[in-house]
Amino acid sequence: MDQQLMEQIFSELKEIKQTQENTNDRLTAFEQNTNERFTSLDNRLTEFEQNTNERFTASENRMTEFEQSANERFSNIESKLQIVYEQTGKLTEYHEQTMAALERVATKDDLTYFDKKIGEHDREISKLKERV
Repeated sequence: MDQQLMEQIFSELKEIKQTQENTNDRLTAFEQNTNERFTSLDNRLTEFEQNTNERFTASENRMTEFEQSANERFSNIESKLQIVYEQTGKLTEYHEQTMAALERVATKDDLTYFDKKIGEHDREISKLKERV
């Protein structure tokens, strides 16, 4: 009976060892599968990160180009505005000179007055010449 018990124990130990090996094989397969999936996930994340960085870089470049373009346009507008200020100043000065000159020009009433006075003076001169 000892022999039979030993064989039964040996048989059960073999089964336990076989179960252990099967479990080890399954764990190894699971580990490999998990490693593959993590590697795949890492690759996808790396690719996503690269794509995102490229897109951000492209967006930054477009924003820089837009900013440069806007700055150039603003500079052009400022220079044109400066020209408008200068021309407005010149026109204002010319307008003031014209208005001052027009104030010095005799009006119709002034001419009528001068004509009347000249006529009176001519008559007085004529009378004085007759007396002489």
